[in-house]
Amino acid sequence: MDYQILVNKSHPYREEMGKMRKLIVVKNAKKEKFQIEKETYRAYKRLQKDVKKEGIMIELIAAYRTKEMQSYLYQNYEKIYGKSFSQKYVAPSGFSEHHTGLAIDIGLVVDGVLYENNEDLFTYLSLLKHIETKLSQYGFILRYPKGKEQITGYSYEPWHFRYVGNPLATDLFHRGITLEEYSTSLVNKKG
Repeated sequence: MDYQILVNKSHPYREEMGKMRKLIVVKNAKKEKFQIEKETYRAYKRLQKDVKKEGIMIELIAAYRTKEMQSYLYQNYEKIYGKSFSQKYVAPSGFSEHHTGLAIDIGLVVDGVLYENNEDLFTYLSLLKHIETKLSQYGFILRYPKGKEQITGYSYEPWHFRYVGNPLATDLFHRGITLEEYSTSLVNKKG
């Protein structure tokens, strides 16, 4: 499986990207079911176990989404928050990393309460930033980092992680670059 695939506003998800993908069905602590790529889930569980040792509880709140699910989500955000907000935080159907099964959103469990909406998660930004420092050890990158909005096309999302595998995750973390910047550098090297 190509864990380095790029899906964003200008690179749509294509069905052939998922041909080798092995999706499994998992449940979170709330017994919600998710489909997720097998290696991505293994890495997530290792990350979850690691941060739990430090008293940080994370929970899977989003993984693979069909195009129909993504369309519903986008339309719902647009109705509630408006088009401008939606374009900053939600990918249109066919252009979401969640179609790959390699992207996850996490929530935080604090004092027994699962926080999963954006506003609540920003309240616990220090915990999310700490988790971010550990992502690359498990093959994840913070997909939409602060200060890179013009490059990624999306606002800062400290809860949205993307599995790219190692050593790529470590390389991107140490270089402080996004998947877009990495992909551009590959194209430039070939050209």
